[in-house]
Amino acid sequence: MKLLIAIAGLLAAPAAAPAEITIRDPAMFLTQLSEMGYAPEAFEKGENTLTTMIHLRKETLAIVLAGCEKERECRYLVAVGSFNDLKGPARRMGGEDERRL
Repeated sequence: MKLLIAIAGLLAAPAAAPAEITIRDPAMFLTQLSEMGYAPEAFEKGENTLTTMIHLRKETLAIVLAGCEKERECRYLVAVGSFNDLKGPARRMGGEDERRL
């Protein structure tokens, strides 16, 4: 009976929430990127900014953390990348190919 109650308690317990992704601690941010499968490079330091390149399969993105104070407590994130696998605009119903932008 005790085992049944213990199992029921485990099943009813809420699942642990994943850690919040934060840029306030840049070192932790690099660790979180690594845990998600990205391969981040070390940060390059600028004036109130930190820049890194992250790699995933055939993609590379530049990540800039800005508004940083003493290389911590960053307030902004900018991600820049490019994609070459986007398909063209969808065709309208009936076969018309209208590509008005």
